[in-house]
Amino acid sequence: MKKITFLIAILTFSLGYAQTLPFDFSNSLHLMTGADGAVTSIVQDNGNDVLQVAGAGGAWDNAQIDFSENLDLSDDSDNTLTFRIKAVNGTGSGTHAVKFENGTTDNTELQFTISGTEWTEISLDFPANLGSYKTMVLFTDFGDGNSSVDTYLVDDIAGAFHSTPVLPNLPFDFSSSEQLMSGGDGAVTSLVVDGTNDVLQIVGAAAAWDHAKASFKNNVDLSDDDNNTITFKIKPINGTGTGNHLLKFEGGVAGPAVAELPFTTTGTEWQTITLDFGTGLGNYPTMVLFVDSGDAGAGVSDTFLVDDIAGGTLVTDEVVLPNLPFDFSSSNQLMPGGDGAVTSLVVDGTNDVLQIVGAAAAWDHAKASFKDNVDLSDDDNNTIIFKIKPINGTGTGNHLLKFEGGVAGPAVAELPFTTTGTEWQTITLDFGTGLGNYPTMVLFVDSGDAGAGVSDTFLVDDISKSATIVSGPDLIITGAFDGTLSGGTPKGIELFVVNDISDLSIYGVGSANNGGGSDGNEFTFPADAVVAGTFLYVATEASNFEAFFGMAPNYTSGSMAINGDDAVELFKDDAVIETFGDIDTDGNGEDWEYSDGWAYRNSGTESDGTFVIADWTFSGVNGLEGGTDNATATSPFPIGTYTVSATAGVKDNDMSNISMYPNPTSNRLNISAQSIIKSAVIYNILGKQVMRLDINKNSESIDVSSLASGMYLIKYSLGNAIGTAKFIKQ
Repeated sequence: MKKITFLIAILTFSLGYAQTLPFDFSNSLHLMTGADGAVTSIVQDNGNDVLQVAGAGGAWDNAQIDFSENLDLSDDSDNTLTFRIKAVNGTGSGTHAVKFENGTTDNTELQFTISGTEWTEISLDFPANLGSYKTMVLFTDFGDGNSSVDTYLVDDIAGAFHSTPVLPNLPFDFSSSEQLMSGGDGAVTSLVVDGTNDVLQIVGAAAAWDHAKASFKNNVDLSDDDNNTITFKIKPINGTGTGNHLLKFEGGVAGPAVAELPFTTTGTEWQTITLDFGTGLGNYPTMVLFVDSGDAGAGVSDTFLVDDIAGGTLVTDEVVLPNLPFDFSSSNQLMPGGDGAVTSLVVDGTNDVLQIVGAAAAWDHAKASFKDNVDLSDDDNNTIIFKIKPINGTGTGNHLLKFEGGVAGPAVAELPFTTTGTEWQTITLDFGTGLGNYPTMVLFVDSGDAGAGVSDTFLVDDISKSATIVSGPDLIITGAFDGTLSGGTPKGIELFVVNDISDLSIYGVGSANNGGGSDGNEFTFPADAVVAGTFLYVATEASNFEAFFGMAPNYTSGSMAINGDDAVELFKDDAVIETFGDIDTDGNGEDWEYSDGWAYRNSGTESDGTFVIADWTFSGVNGLEGGTDNATATSPFPIGTYTVSATAGVKDNDMSNISMYPNPTSNRLNISAQSIIKSAVIYNILGKQVMRLDINKNSESIDVSSLASGMYLIKYSLGNAIGTAKFIKQ
């Protein structure tokens, strides 16, 4: 048999391309990814490039790789793998294995042993009746009881051949070898003739879940409830099985991860089975027929003939996988539920969100596969931000966000988080250093054994990857003004929302007049939800504010009856988090005086709770005189012009080269970027959504003629980030 020189190189298919055997590790693309704590690298051994696998004491330390084309083990004369391996210290368990996964037939593995610290030639002759496989895993430690640690060198993996498998589609009449379903859990399958008819034969193995599996060329679509009935014929040969069976579809896209229905057989004649699948399903790449279903199947077996499997529809269009950010405005962003969780896209208010209905399991979750891997390797740009809302507050409050299938880094990256109450909460997870890029994301709404027996329903929205890690407060003071209309109005302050706030009522403001010290929290905001990038205005009254600025304030309160020598305090949970001015000093004649004028925070400055006069610009005394509105004042108040710093905002290449004009505008707002703009949402100054658009191109001319005059916030998604900007509708 032809040998496959198998060194240990499990590929890191870096951003779109992978490798094929042979591997001699002279190329960085041959570097296999370490898992279960193992760390891999390419090193030299006496001038020769080899793979190094440093174990971590795990029971299943391994290195793995995905091939660009499946490795074909179907030819029994050409499925022997050989490779060289060397234990550096001789302190390992000595028990190892090579495993092939994600194939056209069930996973296959062979164990091997080594001893000493010299190079050892390994030859693994895989059995007949195998298929082709996407993934190869080399276990340098193999077994539950193992905690030994060693470092291994591997070289010269070669042999077998790579191929792209020819996959079948329903219907199956078993007249073609491509329709042979692979046996699993001990079952053996073959194509045989019954009378004059080609059929599938499944010989059971007395296991609890004997089965046959098929992967399709095109996914089977079960989403149409009028066209998702599967029919087939089955014949028990001996009548010695349990009679309990199951048909299961796996790997769901745009629907639940799994769809399954049980069925029964009796006697030894051909029987026609009709399985009508339910509503709310997706499309599926894999079908599994369990001829024994359940623990009762252990210890009994039978042989079955199967024929004429048909039904559903084929997905002929390419399944378009999504990329972050997710705003759940598109059906392909539906994350399939797992471990019993059921997911759907619903509307919360006027906003599309993901709903996850838990199932009282320990690890209820929703999962997404990406079109392009999410890159977490840059520690300056691997923060994941999203919003989540528990509906009933009956869950554990313990959750987990996990990325799987790592390339050029650890196989898994995960961080826990918690929720409390039943309001929207913004979660910011800053992933660490030394990570890779990942094709799959899993959101566990229950995390841990404590989650078993309890459940809740969760809403999730706006999942994005950003460089944003704002360590300061979510709300800051950006302006104060003392007008010149009747009664010295408008008087008030401008605030800026740095990060989304689900409940504004934890904040409040108060004024400190004439240096008399703090009067405490004098005005508490209502329980409004506001989005990042929104400006808020609190004034003493509305009429003169609107006459002067051309729009109404968000809130009115007598607490903002400030003259140009008064300080302002911002509170969170009744504790002071920021001060403008000096509460113990009358500002008359001070550098921060703004009598009949204004003070405004410089863009790019952030609040640390103290008043830093260098962070502010002042109009000077009487700066707002000279006109009847802001536009005609001697020094107009720079309303709504503050912007966050580069480190506090989205620091992403996709956010550069964004263009928006004209601003102000009366009819159309044009937005363009070098990257594809996926969607845009427009909010008014009160944070209410007034317009939503799916764009999916580089530019768009948005008709805003129907909007009332005033300031608006546009929130747009492109690339792997979500950005915001403001504009004025005239």
